[in-house]
Amino acid sequence: MNRRTVVMGAGGALSTALAGCLGGQIRNDEPREGAGNGANGNGESETDRESESAYTLVMEDSPLRKTGEFGSLEVELVDPHIEADSPGVLEATLTNVHVEPVLAQSGGPAPFGILQATATDGTDEGSTLTFWSDAYEESSVVGTDGKQVEGADSIAVSVELESRESLTRTYELYPSAPNLETGEFEATLGTTLSDDETFETSDFLAVDVAMAIEAGVEPADDGDDSRDEDRDPIPEVPRVDEPPHEIERPQPPDDPTDEAEWNDHYLGESMAEAPSLPFEHLSSVPIDDRMLSPMEPENGQYVVRLIENEAERDRVFDLEAMDRGSRDRLEGIDFDRSCLVVVESGFGSGSVNHVWRRVEAVTDGVHLHGYYTDPNVRTADYTGRHSVVTVDRPATDLELARVSLTVTTDRRIHFNSSEGPVSLE
Repeated sequence: MNRRTVVMGAGGALSTALAGCLGGQIRNDEPREGAGNGANGNGESETDRESESAYTLVMEDSPLRKTGEFGSLEVELVDPHIEADSPGVLEATLTNVHVEPVLAQSGGPAPFGILQATATDGTDEGSTLTFWSDAYEESSVVGTDGKQVEGADSIAVSVELESRESLTRTYELYPSAPNLETGEFEATLGTTLSDDETFETSDFLAVDVAMAIEAGVEPADDGDDSRDEDRDPIPEVPRVDEPPHEIERPQPPDDPTDEAEWNDHYLGESMAEAPSLPFEHLSSVPIDDRMLSPMEPENGQYVVRLIENEAERDRVFDLEAMDRGSRDRLEGIDFDRSCLVVVESGFGSGSVNHVWRRVEAVTDGVHLHGYYTDPNVRTADYTGRHSVVTVDRPATDLELARVSLTVTTDRRIHFNSSEGPVSLE
């Protein structure tokens, strides 16, 4: 597909922190002659002069994910080893989850600009570490020399993505990168999204990346300690079946507003409650890092995440932004004894909620069984539903969280935490 790229012009809105505003700006719109060919004047390339020192790039909670109104963003550490013949590699993938095409705006090259990390500790605190991307050479607003960036014009550039289309940028870190040393670094990788070329209505979608550079190359881990996001997805079969328990839909009351004459819980009233691990549904807990967006309103979307430590908890929830009661409950979880399960589904009336009847210990994790409430009179809003559940750790291996959710009298949906978001056919 031929993507449409729009140069907004100098002074365009660079909402992303990685707009590529480097010292020594290159003012012509095209890269200078010789840029990107690795020449340094004596026939020797920067790659030939790279240090033989080796490092390891460590990134917390890879992959990092964020979903907004128009798109979703994922940043993943693909290769942590930084060696002369093999750089460390990060990948950033932007997906349009909107029903219409969207524009993604940043400094060149779109959609993320130049990836730079800032040191947060050590004697050189504040020094900048620049990752390399082949997209820099292809950009008309970035000047390069070998695998290094010489400068960039302060110009806003946009790239268009069709509905559900994804765009991936690869960022590499070589031993020859200026300011590469051991220590802790941080970066914000993001883009401004809009379905309007004027960007009057826009959404800044970004993830904060905390990373560390360590001396030497860590050996590959041959153990089987993979996380949900690192393992191959395990699709649920069947995806949809009929609920195994009896369901009797009540007769609508003569007065639709008479709540006492209607049973909102009829879909799960006869669902078994045992055997079950001890669990608690934490009500009114907001999610900061949502994974679903309203792109499949007809058939629905579902996702479940298993959270086993404080770092994962803090990535999904903005503790500082929530009320004290919710924050205290989340901060009080003992992850040596418990885990968190976050379930999202969408989309429809906000008066429909998840209810959980039991949580079974299975061979590879925990299995939640629940249902939708079904109010006789629903609100007219259009939103996603989510629930946050604490579960006692089972004696079995804790690798997955599975969910079986009864959504109608004849439909039960199955999904698990290795799959990511699931859209029904």
